[in-house]
Amino acid sequence: MFESDTSSDRASRFPKSVIHISRALFAFVIAAVLTQFPFDYIESIFYDARIRLRPAPTPTGHIETIVVDTKTIQALGRVPNASDYRLLIERLVAADTEAIVSFINPSDAVGSSEELSALAETVANAPGFVVALDDVPLSGEQNALKLTTPFDNVQTGSAPVPIDRNIFARDDVSRRMMLAYQNHPTIYPVLARAAQTGLSFREAKASYDRSRFQGVFEYLQSDQAYVNFSPAGTYKPTSYYEVLANSAQANLRFKNKIVILGRDIQTTSRDYVRTPYSRDIVAMTIVELSANMFDTLIRNDA
Repeated sequence: MFESDTSSDRASRFPKSVIHISRALFAFVIAAVLTQFPFDYIESIFYDARIRLRPAPTPTGHIETIVVDTKTIQALGRVPNASDYRLLIERLVAADTEAIVSFINPSDAVGSSEELSALAETVANAPGFVVALDDVPLSGEQNALKLTTPFDNVQTGSAPVPIDRNIFARDDVSRRMMLAYQNHPTIYPVLARAAQTGLSFREAKASYDRSRFQGVFEYLQSDQAYVNFSPAGTYKPTSYYEVLANSAQANLRFKNKIVILGRDIQTTSRDYVRTPYSRDIVAMTIVELSANMFDTLIRNDA
């Protein structure tokens, strides 16, 4: 009969230093394995499942959207030009909108120098008008978002579109929004705050405070949050052409609203994003993504 090893026998055969090294090596191997495990991807799967399975959030009623669509192209026989853009903004100003967020850059409009100058004057003087640019200037870059002449006096704002391309799930899906970068807020919390309080764009921008919004986390010098999505089609867009043709409709529908302008003609994937609902390359327009972002912050349910 052999007697069983006692703890003192094992300790005599394996010095404490060897035991400690073995434990350290085991911990290192486990850590190395875990770092290779796609936790971000798994988390995104559960996030997408929650978005799809839970009841969709109710829109706040603060947001309206307008898109250049196929109806607009067919009715005009072309893409809207500088004169069309000017008329649209004049109609919206007359409707007494809360804000006009344009993902259509006026400096890209086609027209004569006189038509472009007239457009520049109109949008520069339109209350609450801001050109949304997919860029985040560094701290100290005073003129990074400034447009070219004659649009250099037009108000612009940072409106980045985060996509999980090289980080997080790495599946090219948009799930997040950026509220600020290096303490400089994007248009999303600014206009959401303005809608909540009645502050002007500049006042809301100056008083940005991430603690006012739930679900915010820090990532690489930015404040971010997950969007509480509604399915595509929740925010029914108005055709750009309908506003040009019917000023009475504009006065009724857009009063006191944040109006988002953009495109939905499927000529470039840059006008669209993939979402938790769909991996289609044109799953949702940038316009409707922005509507979801604004309403998430207005409801404060990120």
